[in-house]
Amino acid sequence: MIVDQRELIRRGARNFGNKKAIVYKAGKPSVIEGISLTFHEANERANKLANALGVLGLDPGTRSGHWRKTAWSIPKLCLV
Repeated sequence: MIVDQRELIRRGARNFGNKKAIVYKAGKPSVIEGISLTFHEANERANKLANALGVLGLDPGTRSGHWRKTAWSIPKLCLV
């Protein structure tokens, strides 16, 4: 069975809800120090951003670009 990344994110939120999914560590120049997200929070943020992009006219599967020095994980999750 082939599972896409959106389904993996949903499953992670369902199965591991309050466990840490994304942890930004100190000492790396392109991340925010001291911030972490649970699987549930990452899923929620990805869904919010995906919905906002949908309002702007981007449908699932539409190619888009994203560049930001910090917190790249959430946009990546919502665009896959």
